[in-house]
Amino acid sequence: MKRSLAAALILVFSMAGVARGDAWVASRVWAAGTDTSVWVAGSSSSSGKVLPLVQIWHGPAGSDSELPSLSNEIPPIAGNPIAVAADVAGLRILYADLTQSDYFTDRAYSPGPKWLDQSSRPPVAWCGDAARTVSYALVVTSSIPAPPAATTRETDELNGDSILDDSAPTDPIPATAFCLLKYESNRWSRIEGPAELTVLDRAWLCAREGRVLLFYEAENALRCVQYNGESWSDVRDLPDTGRLQHAWTGYAEAGAVFIAAVGRTDERCELKVLHQDTDGAWQLGATLRENLDFIQVSPRRCGVAIAGGRIVIARAVPAGGVEYASVGLDGVEPMRFVPLSMQRPQVAPQGTLQETIALVVGLAVLTFVMWARRQQLALPAAVPQGLQIASVWRRIMATFIDFSPAILVAMPWMMRALPELFQGLTWEEIQLRLAEPEVQSKLVPIQYSSVVIYGVWCWAWELFTRATPGKFLFGCRVLGIDGNLPSGRQIMLRNLCRMLMVGIGPSGWIITLMMMGMLSRNRQRVGDLLAFTIVVEEAPPPVEDSFLGGPDDGPSV
Repeated sequence: MKRSLAAALILVFSMAGVARGDAWVASRVWAAGTDTSVWVAGSSSSSGKVLPLVQIWHGPAGSDSELPSLSNEIPPIAGNPIAVAADVAGLRILYADLTQSDYFTDRAYSPGPKWLDQSSRPPVAWCGDAARTVSYALVVTSSIPAPPAATTRETDELNGDSILDDSAPTDPIPATAFCLLKYESNRWSRIEGPAELTVLDRAWLCAREGRVLLFYEAENALRCVQYNGESWSDVRDLPDTGRLQHAWTGYAEAGAVFIAAVGRTDERCELKVLHQDTDGAWQLGATLRENLDFIQVSPRRCGVAIAGGRIVIARAVPAGGVEYASVGLDGVEPMRFVPLSMQRPQVAPQGTLQETIALVVGLAVLTFVMWARRQQLALPAAVPQGLQIASVWRRIMATFIDFSPAILVAMPWMMRALPELFQGLTWEEIQLRLAEPEVQSKLVPIQYSSVVIYGVWCWAWELFTRATPGKFLFGCRVLGIDGNLPSGRQIMLRNLCRMLMVGIGPSGWIITLMMMGMLSRNRQRVGDLLAFTIVVEEAPPPVEDSFLGGPDDGPSV
Protein backbone atom coordinates (compact mmCIF):
# COMPACT_ATOMS: atom_id res chain seq x y z
CA MET A 1 0.00 0.00 0.00
CA LYS A 2 2.82 2.41 0.85
CA ARG A 3 4.34 2.18 -2.63
CA SER A 4 0.97 2.33 -4.41
CA LEU A 5 -0.37 5.38 -2.58
CA ALA A 6 2.93 7.24 -2.84
CA ALA A 7 3.14 6.44 -6.54
CA ALA A 8 -0.43 7.68 -6.97
CA LEU A 9 0.39 10.94 -5.22
CA ILE A 10 3.46 11.45 -7.40
CA LEU A 11 1.48 10.58 -10.53
CA VAL A 12 -1.22 13.15 -9.70
CA PHE A 13 1.44 15.74 -8.99
CA SER A 14 3.25 14.97 -12.23
CA MET A 15 -0.01 15.29 -14.18
CA ALA A 16 -0.15 18.84 -12.89
CA GLY A 17 3.34 19.40 -14.34
CA VAL A 18 5.15 19.92 -11.03
CA ALA A 19 6.73 16.67 -9.90
CA ARG A 20 8.23 15.53 -13.15
CA GLY A 21 10.35 18.61 -13.76
CA ASP A 22 13.02 18.55 -16.40
CA ALA A 23 14.86 15.42 -17.45
CA TRP A 24 17.98 14.55 -15.50
CA VAL A 25 20.91 16.63 -16.77
CA ALA A 26 24.47 15.95 -15.65
CA SER A 27 26.38 19.03 -14.49
CA ARG A 28 29.40 17.18 -13.03
CA VAL A 29 30.92 13.80 -13.87
CA TRP A 30 33.45 11.62 -12.04
CA ALA A 31 35.18 8.42 -13.18
CA ALA A 32 37.07 5.84 -11.13
CA GLY A 33 38.54 2.48 -12.03
CA THR A 34 40.44 -0.62 -10.94
CA ASP A 35 41.96 -3.59 -12.74
CA THR A 36 38.52 -5.23 -12.96
CA SER A 37 35.86 -2.53 -13.02
CA VAL A 38 35.04 1.02 -14.00
CA TRP A 39 32.66 3.43 -12.27
CA VAL A 40 31.04 6.61 -13.59
CA ALA A 41 29.09 9.01 -11.39
CA GLY A 42 27.07 11.92 -12.74
CA SER A 43 25.53 14.66 -10.62
CA SER A 44 22.74 17.02 -11.61
CA SER A 45 22.83 20.69 -10.71
CA SER A 46 21.33 21.72 -7.37
CA SER A 47 18.69 24.39 -6.92
CA GLY A 48 17.92 25.99 -3.58
CA LYS A 49 17.73 23.45 -0.79
CA VAL A 50 17.26 20.51 -3.16
CA LEU A 51 20.32 18.25 -3.29
CA PRO A 52 21.80 17.15 -6.63
CA LEU A 53 20.67 13.78 -7.96
CA VAL A 54 23.53 11.35 -8.56
CA GLN A 55 23.40 8.52 -11.11
CA ILE A 56 26.04 5.76 -10.89
CA TRP A 57 27.11 3.49 -13.76
CA HIS A 58 29.28 0.38 -13.36
CA GLY A 59 30.88 -2.00 -15.83
CA PRO A 60 33.81 -4.37 -16.40
CA ALA A 61 37.19 -2.75 -17.03
CA GLY A 62 39.04 -3.12 -20.32
CA SER A 63 35.91 -3.98 -22.33
CA ASP A 64 35.02 -1.98 -25.43
CA SER A 65 31.85 -3.98 -26.10
CA GLU A 66 30.26 -3.81 -22.62
CA LEU A 67 29.73 -0.26 -21.44
CA PRO A 68 29.08 0.81 -17.85
CA SER A 69 25.38 0.66 -17.05
CA LEU A 70 22.90 1.66 -14.37
CA SER A 71 21.80 -1.06 -11.96
CA ASN A 72 18.79 -1.62 -9.75
CA GLU A 73 21.10 -2.22 -6.78
CA ILE A 74 22.26 1.42 -6.93
CA PRO A 75 19.22 3.69 -7.37
CA PRO A 76 19.53 7.46 -7.94
CA ILE A 77 21.10 9.10 -4.90
CA ALA A 78 20.45 12.57 -3.49
CA GLY A 79 23.74 14.11 -2.42
CA ASN A 80 26.63 16.38 -3.29
CA PRO A 81 29.82 14.33 -3.91
CA ILE A 82 33.19 16.01 -3.38
CA ALA A 83 35.50 12.98 -3.70
CA VAL A 84 35.08 9.70 -5.59
CA ALA A 85 37.38 6.69 -5.55
CA ALA A 86 37.16 2.99 -6.41
CA ASP A 87 38.96 -0.08 -5.09
CA VAL A 88 38.32 -3.71 -6.02
CA ALA A 89 35.38 -3.95 -3.57
CA GLY A 90 33.31 -0.98 -4.69
CA LEU A 91 32.94 2.76 -5.06
CA ARG A 92 33.70 5.12 -2.15
CA ILE A 93 32.05 8.55 -2.19
CA LEU A 94 32.61 11.39 0.25
CA TYR A 95 29.80 13.92 0.30
CA ALA A 96 29.83 17.64 1.07
CA ASP A 97 28.48 17.03 4.58
CA LEU A 98 31.63 14.91 5.17
CA THR A 99 29.83 11.58 5.28
CA GLN A 100 31.24 8.56 3.45
CA SER A 101 29.12 5.99 1.62
CA ASP A 102 30.28 2.84 -0.16
CA TYR A 103 28.43 1.36 -3.14
CA PHE A 104 28.54 -2.18 -4.50
CA THR A 105 26.94 -4.05 -7.38
CA ASP A 106 25.91 -7.15 -5.42
CA ARG A 107 24.59 -5.71 -2.15
CA ALA A 108 23.17 -2.58 -0.56
CA TYR A 109 25.28 0.49 0.08
CA SER A 110 27.25 0.70 3.31
CA PRO A 111 27.88 3.86 5.36
CA GLY A 112 31.60 4.34 5.92
CA PRO A 113 33.40 5.47 9.07
CA LYS A 114 32.66 8.92 10.40
CA TRP A 115 35.01 11.20 8.47
CA LEU A 116 35.01 13.91 11.13
CA ASP A 117 36.81 11.47 13.43
CA GLN A 118 39.71 11.64 10.97
CA SER A 119 39.73 15.24 9.77
CA SER A 120 37.74 18.40 10.28
CA ARG A 121 38.21 19.28 6.59
CA PRO A 122 37.72 17.43 3.30
CA PRO A 123 40.70 15.43 1.99
CA VAL A 124 43.25 17.10 -0.25
CA ALA A 125 43.26 13.98 -2.45
CA TRP A 126 41.40 10.66 -2.43
CA CYS A 127 41.95 7.34 -4.31
CA GLY A 128 41.45 3.59 -4.17
CA ASP A 129 43.93 0.77 -4.73
CA ALA A 130 43.57 -0.65 -8.23
CA ALA A 131 44.24 -4.23 -7.09
CA ARG A 132 43.20 -4.38 -3.43
CA THR A 133 40.32 -3.44 -1.12
CA VAL A 134 42.13 -0.40 0.24
CA SER A 135 41.57 3.35 -0.15
CA TYR A 136 43.76 6.34 0.66
CA ALA A 137 43.22 10.01 1.48
CA LEU A 138 45.69 12.87 1.91
CA VAL A 139 44.77 15.37 4.62
CA VAL A 140 46.34 18.37 6.31
CA THR A 141 47.73 17.12 9.62
CA SER A 142 46.48 20.17 11.50
CA SER A 143 42.90 19.15 10.64
CA ILE A 144 43.21 15.81 12.49
CA PRO A 145 41.35 15.96 15.82
CA ALA A 146 43.33 15.03 18.90
CA PRO A 147 42.17 11.79 20.56
CA PRO A 148 40.07 12.60 23.63
CA ALA A 149 42.16 11.18 26.45
CA ALA A 150 39.23 11.00 28.84
CA THR A 151 37.09 8.85 26.56
CA THR A 152 39.51 6.59 24.75
CA ARG A 153 39.34 4.20 27.67
CA GLU A 154 36.18 3.34 29.54
CA THR A 155 35.42 1.23 32.61
CA ASP A 156 33.54 -2.04 32.37
CA GLU A 157 30.64 -1.68 34.82
CA LEU A 158 30.53 -5.42 35.46
CA ASN A 159 34.09 -6.10 36.63
CA GLY A 160 35.76 -2.70 36.78
CA ASP A 161 38.26 -3.48 34.02
CA SER A 162 39.50 -0.74 31.70
CA ILE A 163 38.52 -1.38 28.08
CA LEU A 164 39.49 0.32 24.83
CA ASP A 165 36.86 2.29 22.93
CA ASP A 166 37.36 1.03 19.33
CA SER A 167 35.38 3.92 17.83
CA ALA A 168 37.98 6.51 18.85
CA PRO A 169 41.09 7.05 16.69
CA THR A 170 44.12 5.41 18.30
CA ASP A 171 46.97 6.15 15.84
CA PRO A 172 49.29 8.99 16.90
CA ILE A 173 49.03 12.25 15.00
CA PRO A 174 51.97 12.49 12.54
CA ALA A 175 54.59 15.21 12.93
CA THR A 176 54.59 15.98 9.17
CA ALA A 177 52.54 18.76 7.59
CA PHE A 178 50.45 16.26 5.63
CA CYS A 179 49.12 12.86 6.62
CA LEU A 180 48.20 9.87 4.46
CA LEU A 181 45.11 8.02 5.70
CA LYS A 182 44.67 4.36 4.80
CA TYR A 183 41.17 2.85 4.75
CA GLU A 184 41.14 -0.93 5.19
CA SER A 185 38.76 -3.32 6.96
CA ASN A 186 36.29 -0.46 7.62
CA ARG A 187 38.85 1.59 9.52
CA TRP A 188 41.14 4.53 8.77
CA SER A 189 44.78 4.43 9.94
CA ARG A 190 47.40 7.19 9.75
CA ILE A 191 50.71 7.29 7.86
CA GLU A 192 53.20 10.16 8.03
CA GLY A 193 53.42 12.18 4.83
CA PRO A 194 56.66 13.14 3.05
CA ALA A 195 58.84 15.12 5.44
CA GLU A 196 59.91 17.62 2.78
CA LEU A 197 56.29 18.39 1.80
CA THR A 198 55.22 21.46 3.77
CA VAL A 199 52.97 23.30 1.34
CA LEU A 200 51.09 22.49 -1.83
CA ASP A 201 48.45 23.99 -4.09
CA ARG A 202 46.76 20.82 -5.38
CA ALA A 203 47.36 17.09 -5.02
CA TRP A 204 46.34 13.79 -6.66
CA LEU A 205 46.74 10.19 -5.49
CA CYS A 206 46.84 6.77 -7.15
CA ALA A 207 47.68 3.39 -5.63
CA ARG A 208 48.32 -0.21 -6.56
CA GLU A 209 49.20 -3.22 -4.35
CA GLY A 210 50.19 -1.01 -1.44
CA ARG A 211 52.28 1.45 -3.46
CA VAL A 212 50.93 5.01 -3.36
CA LEU A 213 51.92 7.77 -5.76
CA LEU A 214 51.36 11.35 -4.61
CA PHE A 215 51.36 14.05 -7.29
CA TYR A 216 51.27 17.64 -6.13
CA GLU A 217 51.61 21.15 -7.50
CA ALA A 218 53.67 23.66 -5.49
CA GLU A 219 55.42 26.86 -6.48
CA ASN A 220 54.24 26.44 -10.12
CA ALA A 221 56.00 23.08 -10.37
CA LEU A 222 54.50 19.59 -10.70
CA ARG A 223 56.18 16.89 -8.59
CA CYS A 224 55.71 13.26 -7.59
CA VAL A 225 56.72 11.12 -4.61
CA GLN A 226 55.95 7.44 -3.90
CA TYR A 227 55.16 5.55 -0.71
CA ASN A 228 56.22 1.90 -0.90
CA GLY A 229 54.47 0.66 2.22
CA GLU A 230 57.28 1.65 4.60
CA SER A 231 58.81 4.96 3.51
CA TRP A 232 58.58 7.76 0.97
CA SER A 233 60.90 7.97 -2.05
CA ASP A 234 62.78 11.00 -3.30
CA VAL A 235 60.78 13.69 -5.04
CA ARG A 236 60.73 13.63 -8.85
CA ASP A 237 59.78 16.49 -11.14
CA LEU A 238 57.26 16.13 -13.94
CA PRO A 239 57.69 17.89 -17.28
CA ASP A 240 55.97 21.21 -17.84
CA THR A 241 52.57 20.63 -19.45
CA GLY A 242 51.52 24.25 -19.87
CA ARG A 243 48.71 25.94 -17.94
CA LEU A 244 47.39 23.09 -15.78
CA GLN A 245 43.68 23.46 -14.97
CA HIS A 246 43.02 20.02 -13.53
CA ALA A 247 44.44 16.48 -13.55
CA TRP A 248 43.62 12.82 -12.96
CA THR A 249 45.87 9.86 -12.26
CA GLY A 250 45.70 6.08 -12.09
CA TYR A 251 47.90 3.08 -11.45
CA ALA A 252 47.68 0.26 -13.99
CA GLU A 253 49.65 -3.00 -14.02
CA ALA A 254 51.96 -1.47 -16.63
CA GLY A 255 52.60 1.59 -14.45
CA ALA A 256 51.15 4.89 -13.32
CA VAL A 257 49.65 7.45 -15.70
CA PHE A 258 49.04 11.16 -15.14
CA ILE A 259 46.48 12.95 -17.35
CA ALA A 260 46.76 16.74 -17.35
CA ALA A 261 43.93 19.05 -18.43
CA VAL A 262 45.75 21.99 -20.03
CA GLY A 263 44.19 25.17 -21.38
CA ARG A 264 43.80 28.91 -21.05
CA THR A 265 40.51 28.49 -19.16
CA ASP A 266 38.84 25.60 -17.38
CA GLU A 267 36.09 25.44 -20.02
CA ARG A 268 38.20 24.19 -22.95
CA CYS A 269 41.14 21.99 -22.00
CA GLU A 270 43.23 19.49 -23.90
CA LEU A 271 44.17 16.21 -22.20
CA LYS A 272 47.88 15.36 -22.19
CA VAL A 273 49.20 11.97 -21.05
CA LEU A 274 52.32 11.67 -18.86
CA HIS A 275 53.95 8.32 -18.08
CA GLN A 276 57.21 6.96 -16.67
CA ASP A 277 60.03 5.51 -18.73
CA THR A 278 62.16 2.52 -17.73
CA ASP A 279 64.36 4.73 -15.51
CA GLY A 280 61.36 6.11 -13.63
CA ALA A 281 61.58 9.57 -15.21
CA TRP A 282 58.29 11.16 -16.27
CA GLN A 283 57.76 11.88 -19.97
CA LEU A 284 55.14 13.92 -21.79
CA GLY A 285 53.27 11.66 -24.18
CA ALA A 286 50.32 11.96 -26.52
CA THR A 287 47.45 14.43 -26.46
CA LEU A 288 44.13 12.58 -26.47
CA ARG A 289 42.12 12.84 -29.67
CA GLU A 290 38.55 12.37 -30.77
CA ASN A 291 38.69 11.35 -34.42
CA LEU A 292 41.26 13.76 -35.93
CA ASP A 293 40.77 16.60 -33.43
CA PHE A 294 42.19 17.02 -29.96
CA ILE A 295 39.58 16.47 -27.26
CA GLN A 296 38.31 19.70 -25.70
CA VAL A 297 36.71 19.23 -22.28
CA SER A 298 35.60 21.15 -19.22
CA PRO A 299 37.23 19.41 -16.23
CA ARG A 300 34.16 19.96 -14.03
CA ARG A 301 31.96 18.18 -16.57
CA CYS A 302 34.42 15.40 -17.29
CA GLY A 303 35.87 12.42 -15.40
CA VAL A 304 39.03 10.52 -16.32
CA ALA A 305 40.35 7.28 -14.79
CA ILE A 306 42.54 4.27 -15.43
CA ALA A 307 40.57 1.01 -15.55
CA GLY A 308 41.72 -2.38 -16.78
CA GLY A 309 44.88 -0.98 -18.35
CA ARG A 310 43.02 1.68 -20.36
CA ILE A 311 42.30 5.39 -20.07
CA VAL A 312 38.56 5.96 -19.73
CA ILE A 313 36.76 9.28 -20.10
CA ALA A 314 33.17 10.14 -19.18
CA ARG A 315 31.75 13.56 -19.97
CA ALA A 316 28.43 15.35 -19.65
CA VAL A 317 26.67 16.31 -22.87
CA PRO A 318 24.24 19.22 -23.40
CA ALA A 319 21.39 16.82 -24.19
CA GLY A 320 21.45 15.69 -20.58
CA GLY A 321 23.24 12.34 -20.62
CA VAL A 322 26.80 11.12 -20.23
CA GLU A 323 29.19 9.94 -22.97
CA TYR A 324 31.93 7.37 -22.47
CA ALA A 325 35.11 6.41 -24.33
CA SER A 326 38.36 4.53 -23.66
CA VAL A 327 41.83 4.22 -25.19
CA GLY A 328 45.12 2.46 -24.47
CA LEU A 329 47.52 3.88 -21.89
CA ASP A 330 49.70 5.48 -24.59
CA GLY A 331 46.72 7.57 -25.74
CA VAL A 332 47.78 7.37 -29.38
CA GLU A 333 44.60 5.98 -30.94
CA PRO A 334 41.63 8.34 -31.42
CA MET A 335 38.71 7.90 -29.05
CA ARG A 336 35.08 7.35 -29.96
CA PHE A 337 32.44 8.51 -27.46
CA VAL A 338 29.25 6.49 -26.94
CA PRO A 339 26.24 7.62 -24.86
CA LEU A 340 25.70 5.67 -21.64
CA SER A 341 22.20 4.25 -21.32
CA MET A 342 19.80 5.88 -18.87
CA GLN A 343 17.66 2.72 -18.70
CA ARG A 344 17.82 0.27 -15.83
CA PRO A 345 17.13 -3.48 -16.13
CA GLN A 346 13.46 -4.29 -15.90
CA VAL A 347 12.51 -6.09 -12.71
CA ALA A 348 9.31 -8.08 -12.50
CA PRO A 349 7.10 -6.68 -9.74
CA GLN A 350 6.85 -8.91 -6.68
CA GLY A 351 3.90 -8.87 -4.33
CA THR A 352 4.64 -8.13 -0.71
CA LEU A 353 3.08 -9.58 2.41
CA GLN A 354 1.42 -6.24 3.11
CA GLU A 355 -0.22 -6.17 -0.32
CA THR A 356 -1.47 -9.71 0.18
CA ILE A 357 -2.94 -8.81 3.57
CA ALA A 358 -4.62 -5.73 2.03
CA LEU A 359 -6.20 -7.88 -0.67
CA VAL A 360 -7.47 -10.40 1.90
CA VAL A 361 -8.93 -7.61 4.05
CA GLY A 362 -10.64 -6.04 1.04
CA LEU A 363 -12.17 -9.33 -0.09
CA ALA A 364 -13.28 -10.12 3.46
CA VAL A 365 -15.04 -6.77 3.77
CA LEU A 366 -16.66 -7.24 0.35
CA THR A 367 -17.91 -10.72 1.23
CA PHE A 368 -19.38 -9.58 4.54
CA VAL A 369 -21.12 -6.57 3.04
CA MET A 370 -22.59 -8.53 0.13
CA TRP A 371 -23.98 -11.13 2.54
CA ALA A 372 -25.30 -8.62 5.11
CA ARG A 373 -26.83 -6.27 2.52
CA ARG A 374 -27.84 -8.77 -0.15
CA GLN A 375 -31.32 -7.26 -0.47
CA GLN A 376 -29.90 -3.80 -1.22
CA LEU A 377 -27.87 -5.25 -4.07
CA ALA A 378 -31.05 -6.31 -5.92
CA LEU A 379 -33.85 -3.96 -4.81
CA PRO A 380 -34.18 -0.44 -6.26
CA ALA A 381 -33.67 2.49 -3.89
CA ALA A 382 -36.44 4.97 -3.11
CA VAL A 383 -35.15 7.80 -5.25
CA PRO A 384 -37.20 11.04 -4.97
CA GLN A 385 -38.90 12.37 -8.07
CA GLY A 386 -36.62 14.46 -10.28
CA LEU A 387 -33.52 12.60 -9.13
CA GLN A 388 -31.66 9.49 -10.30
CA ILE A 389 -28.74 7.36 -9.09
CA ALA A 390 -25.51 9.24 -9.83
CA SER A 391 -23.39 7.91 -12.66
CA VAL A 392 -20.07 6.26 -11.88
CA TRP A 393 -17.99 8.73 -13.88
CA ARG A 394 -19.38 11.69 -11.91
CA ARG A 395 -18.42 10.04 -8.64
CA ILE A 396 -14.92 9.23 -9.89
CA MET A 397 -14.32 12.82 -11.01
CA ALA A 398 -15.69 14.10 -7.70
CA THR A 399 -13.23 11.84 -5.87
CA PHE A 400 -10.26 13.40 -7.68
CA ILE A 401 -11.38 16.87 -6.61
CA ASP A 402 -12.08 15.82 -3.02
CA PHE A 403 -8.64 14.22 -2.71
CA SER A 404 -6.88 17.48 -3.70
CA PRO A 405 -6.61 18.88 -0.12
CA ALA A 406 -4.79 15.72 0.97
CA ILE A 407 -2.44 16.07 -2.01
CA LEU A 408 -1.75 19.73 -1.22
CA VAL A 409 -0.68 18.71 2.29
CA ALA A 410 1.17 15.51 1.38
CA MET A 411 3.21 16.70 -1.60
CA PRO A 412 5.24 19.48 0.13
CA TRP A 413 5.80 17.06 3.01
CA MET A 414 7.01 14.37 0.60
CA MET A 415 9.23 16.80 -1.33
CA ARG A 416 11.01 17.75 1.89
CA ALA A 417 11.36 14.14 3.07
CA LEU A 418 12.34 12.63 -0.31
CA PRO A 419 13.56 15.38 -2.65
CA GLU A 420 15.26 12.89 -5.00
CA LEU A 421 11.86 11.63 -6.19
CA PHE A 422 11.13 15.01 -7.77
CA GLN A 423 14.26 15.57 -9.88
CA GLY A 424 13.33 14.18 -13.27
CA LEU A 425 13.31 10.44 -12.52
CA THR A 426 11.53 8.14 -14.92
CA TRP A 427 8.44 6.33 -13.68
CA GLU A 428 10.43 3.06 -13.46
CA GLU A 429 13.12 4.75 -11.34
CA ILE A 430 10.49 6.18 -9.00
CA GLN A 431 8.97 2.73 -8.53
CA LEU A 432 12.37 1.24 -7.71
CA ARG A 433 13.12 4.02 -5.25
CA LEU A 434 9.75 3.59 -3.53
CA ALA A 435 10.53 -0.10 -2.98
CA GLU A 436 13.48 0.69 -0.69
CA PRO A 437 12.78 0.09 3.03
CA GLU A 438 14.35 3.42 4.00
CA VAL A 439 12.05 5.31 1.62
CA GLN A 440 8.97 3.34 2.71
CA SER A 441 9.62 4.16 6.36
CA LYS A 442 9.53 7.87 5.49
CA LEU A 443 6.33 7.46 3.48
CA VAL A 444 4.26 5.76 6.20
CA PRO A 445 3.23 8.91 8.14
CA ILE A 446 2.70 10.86 4.90
CA GLN A 447 0.44 8.25 3.33
CA TYR A 448 -1.73 7.53 6.36
CA SER A 449 -2.05 11.25 7.04
CA SER A 450 -3.28 11.72 3.46
CA VAL A 451 -5.97 9.08 3.95
CA VAL A 452 -7.12 10.65 7.22
CA ILE A 453 -7.20 14.16 5.72
CA TYR A 454 -9.25 12.89 2.77
CA GLY A 455 -11.72 11.06 5.03
CA VAL A 456 -12.19 13.95 7.50
CA TRP A 457 -12.60 16.44 4.63
CA CYS A 458 -15.40 14.39 3.05
CA TRP A 459 -17.06 13.64 6.42
CA ALA A 460 -17.18 17.32 7.44
CA TRP A 461 -18.70 18.48 4.14
CA GLU A 462 -21.25 15.65 3.95
CA LEU A 463 -22.25 16.15 7.59
CA PHE A 464 -23.28 19.78 7.05
CA THR A 465 -24.14 19.97 3.33
CA ARG A 466 -24.75 16.31 2.34
CA ALA A 467 -22.27 16.87 -0.53
CA THR A 468 -18.52 17.27 -0.84
CA PRO A 469 -17.06 20.01 -3.08
CA GLY A 470 -16.47 17.41 -5.76
CA LYS A 471 -20.02 16.10 -5.59
CA PHE A 472 -21.36 19.66 -5.62
CA LEU A 473 -19.42 20.52 -8.80
CA PHE A 474 -20.75 17.42 -10.54
CA GLY A 475 -24.33 17.82 -9.30
CA CYS A 476 -24.36 14.94 -6.79
CA ARG A 477 -25.43 14.61 -3.16
CA VAL A 478 -25.91 11.92 -0.52
CA LEU A 479 -29.35 10.60 0.55
CA GLY A 480 -30.54 7.71 2.67
CA ILE A 481 -31.72 4.54 0.96
CA ASP A 482 -35.31 5.64 1.80
CA GLY A 483 -34.88 8.94 -0.05
CA ASN A 484 -34.57 11.09 3.08
CA LEU A 485 -31.57 13.07 4.31
CA PRO A 486 -28.96 10.81 5.94
CA SER A 487 -28.24 11.01 9.64
CA GLY A 488 -24.88 11.94 11.14
CA ARG A 489 -24.34 8.28 12.06
CA GLN A 490 -24.84 7.26 8.42
CA ILE A 491 -22.40 9.95 7.24
CA MET A 492 -19.80 8.83 9.79
CA LEU A 493 -20.11 5.15 8.83
CA ARG A 494 -19.84 5.69 5.06
CA ASN A 495 -16.72 7.87 5.50
CA LEU A 496 -15.02 5.43 7.88
CA CYS A 497 -15.48 2.80 5.16
CA ARG A 498 -14.15 5.30 2.63
CA MET A 499 -10.89 5.67 4.59
CA LEU A 500 -10.59 1.89 5.00
CA MET A 501 -10.97 1.12 1.29
CA VAL A 502 -8.58 3.92 0.26
CA GLY A 503 -6.11 2.94 2.97
CA ILE A 504 -5.73 -0.69 1.89
CA GLY A 505 -4.55 0.46 -1.53
CA PRO A 506 -5.30 -0.72 -5.09
CA SER A 507 -7.36 -3.71 -3.96
CA GLY A 508 -9.72 -1.34 -2.16
CA TRP A 509 -9.96 0.94 -5.18
CA ILE A 510 -10.77 -1.98 -7.49
CA ILE A 511 -13.41 -3.33 -5.10
CA THR A 512 -15.04 0.11 -4.95
CA LEU A 513 -15.23 0.37 -8.74
CA MET A 514 -16.62 -3.16 -9.03
CA MET A 515 -19.31 -2.41 -6.46
CA MET A 516 -20.45 0.79 -8.15
CA GLY A 517 -20.15 -0.45 -11.71
CA MET A 518 -21.28 -4.09 -11.64
CA LEU A 519 -22.33 -5.56 -8.29
CA SER A 520 -24.77 -2.98 -6.92
CA ARG A 521 -28.01 -2.07 -8.66
CA ASN A 522 -27.99 1.36 -7.02
CA ARG A 523 -24.26 1.99 -7.73
CA GLN A 524 -23.42 1.84 -4.05
CA ARG A 525 -19.92 1.32 -2.76
CA VAL A 526 -19.18 -0.67 0.41
CA GLY A 527 -19.68 2.37 2.66
CA ASP A 528 -23.06 3.14 1.07
CA LEU A 529 -24.27 -0.43 1.62
CA LEU A 530 -23.24 -0.45 5.27
CA ALA A 531 -24.67 3.03 5.97
CA PHE A 532 -27.87 2.57 3.92
CA THR A 533 -27.04 5.58 1.72
CA ILE A 534 -27.08 6.38 -1.99
CA VAL A 535 -25.58 9.14 -4.15
CA VAL A 536 -27.99 10.86 -6.53
CA GLU A 537 -27.95 13.48 -9.26
CA GLU A 538 -30.57 15.54 -11.06
CA ALA A 539 -32.57 13.49 -13.54
CA PRO A 540 -32.97 14.87 -17.08
CA PRO A 541 -36.43 16.32 -17.87
CA PRO A 542 -38.88 13.85 -19.45
CA VAL A 543 -39.00 13.88 -23.23
CA GLU A 544 -42.45 14.67 -24.66
CA ASP A 545 -43.66 12.36 -27.43
CA SER A 546 -44.70 14.51 -30.42
CA PHE A 547 -46.82 11.69 -31.89
CA LEU A 548 -49.24 11.57 -28.93
CA GLY A 549 -51.21 14.73 -29.75
CA GLY A 550 -54.97 15.70 -29.61
CA PRO A 551 -57.70 15.01 -32.23
CA ASP A 552 -56.88 18.23 -34.09
CA ASP A 553 -53.27 17.20 -34.66
CA GLY A 554 -54.05 15.15 -37.78
CA PRO A 555 -53.59 16.31 -41.34
CA SER A 556 -55.97 18.98 -42.58
CA VAL A 557 -58.13 18.34 -45.55
